[in-house]
Amino acid sequence: MRKKFLPIIIVAIVAVCVVIAGSQLHWWGGGPSGDGGTQPPEPPSGNETPEHPPVTPSASIFVIEGSVLVWKAGAANWTEAQVGMTLKPGDVIKSGDGSSAQITFFDGSTIDLEAGTEVEVVSLAVAQAGSTTIKLKQTIGSTISRVARLVDAASTYEVETPACVAAVRGSVMLVDVIEDGTTWVTNQEGNICVTAQGVTKCIGKGRKYIIIPGYPPRFVASSGPTGGGGGGGGGEGPRSSIALEKTPSATQVHDNEIITYTYVVTNTGDLALSNVTVADDDVGYVYYQSGDENENGLLDVDEAWVYTATYYVSQYDDSPLVNEAIASGVDTQSRTVTARATASVAILRPAIAIDKAGELVWNEEGFYSSIEYTYTITNSGNTPLYYISVIDDKIQEQEGEVTYQSGDDDEDEILDLDETWIFTATYWLSGKYGEVITNTATAYGTDALGLEVTAEATASVDILQPAIAIEKTGALFYDYELYQYYISYNYTVRNPGSTPLSDISVIDGIIGEATYQSGDTNDNGLLDTDETWMFTAMYYPGSEDGEYVTNSATAYGTDPLCHTVSAWDDCSIPNPYYYYDGY
Repeated sequence: MRKKFLPIIIVAIVAVCVVIAGSQLHWWGGGPSGDGGTQPPEPPSGNETPEHPPVTPSASIFVIEGSVLVWKAGAANWTEAQVGMTLKPGDVIKSGDGSSAQITFFDGSTIDLEAGTEVEVVSLAVAQAGSTTIKLKQTIGSTISRVARLVDAASTYEVETPACVAAVRGSVMLVDVIEDGTTWVTNQEGNICVTAQGVTKCIGKGRKYIIIPGYPPRFVASSGPTGGGGGGGGGEGPRSSIALEKTPSATQVHDNEIITYTYVVTNTGDLALSNVTVADDDVGYVYYQSGDENENGLLDVDEAWVYTATYYVSQYDDSPLVNEAIASGVDTQSRTVTARATASVAILRPAIAIDKAGELVWNEEGFYSSIEYTYTITNSGNTPLYYISVIDDKIQEQEGEVTYQSGDDDEDEILDLDETWIFTATYWLSGKYGEVITNTATAYGTDALGLEVTAEATASVDILQPAIAIEKTGALFYDYELYQYYISYNYTVRNPGSTPLSDISVIDGIIGEATYQSGDTNDNGLLDTDETWMFTAMYYPGSEDGEYVTNSATAYGTDPLCHTVSAWDDCSIPNPYYYYDGY
């Protein structure tokens, strides 16, 4: 309830005059506004009058009702306020529950503090040219400033809140601040401007602005059938209360969709409310739709008013999208009541990722029989995915399937954000040796709203066909130095496959390892597909070898995947010592 100060204001005016008189003595004694002067200024001569009568910038408490405390600048705790107590910059005054106070300034302006209000004196100054400065900081509660008309353009009277700065020039201004800093500024008379977030709005007589911290001032228009907004309130007597329920049209949306918010405002107190308004920190405008059944412009205790607003979701919005609305109204005793409601909407941004790798499968018979594909599926979005599947074009050609193997840790059949699922498939080569098999796999997933997302991965596998061939020949010669026959073997090794071979060797069954002679034309140590390598070995037969010296030789090679291939050949040479021994 706004207090009536008329009888006390008369006393305050007399007191102001006393202060001004005292100020004149102080001016001549030490310099205005604490400028540190040590020499008194030259007194006026004759009957001359100074252009600007000297005034000491001061503020005093002239009205106290109930419990009012003051925290003096530099003090360690609160003290009880006293009528006539002088306030200086840095002092803080606080009115308790059911209490109030009035501060009067050196220029005759006053500010009334209602119950539960806290105000700091920031600056009091008078310039040499006569302009005055009064700056206050209001952290919470309700005040009424009655400001003497400022005829000097350089003079200022400002009230700063957590949300804005209200500047007054000869006006009656109401400032209401609630706990989170949301501020309502009302112009009852004169000229008032409010500044927040670099935006300044001048308030017409009888008009009100709401300023939410972090946002520019917003005019409280007739958002109901007749009314505007408010903030704060309370007091004894009939109970005043307002309630707000906020509901989004969906709790989950995608980018580029529209959310429609519905606000239901009800009167949960005992008194009808006027100037009802709803503001939302993220939504541009909230529109009244219905509810004022008797069309009296008042939110009666049995009414529910409905408002709506729309919001366009963009890719730059955080998920979840959380915003807050505030409803306010003013009861018949000029008390402002408020209620807040938040809504949270998840912005689904589904995405899936796939990584694919193929590995040749070696058959122990000496060839590659198939490709084993492994598909790694991850959730690269911000929401779980359902109905996960993988399709591979080459596997489809053989009427095969890509099969899930592991990764669903909680076994809920949902690809969560922290899971990695593994799928596999087998592709049979069926004579496709020497080819490069390229195929594409596609992963599919669906979010909670039914939007399907996909991702592709392509892999190319070179189908190796490792092979080696050997031809063995032998001839009988006589060593005249040793008077002994010997067999000279030649081994011709070729690569009939599709890939170079390393670690080439030839092992003869009765001789052991043959000796490389030539053929590595590029000296790379690999038996390339266009090369022929020559190996040789020598054998001295004996009678124990039988009528014919028959043996085989095996050629070995290793492909790039470290699998070994081999081939063998044999030949028979007549044994001269078989007949020599008398057979």
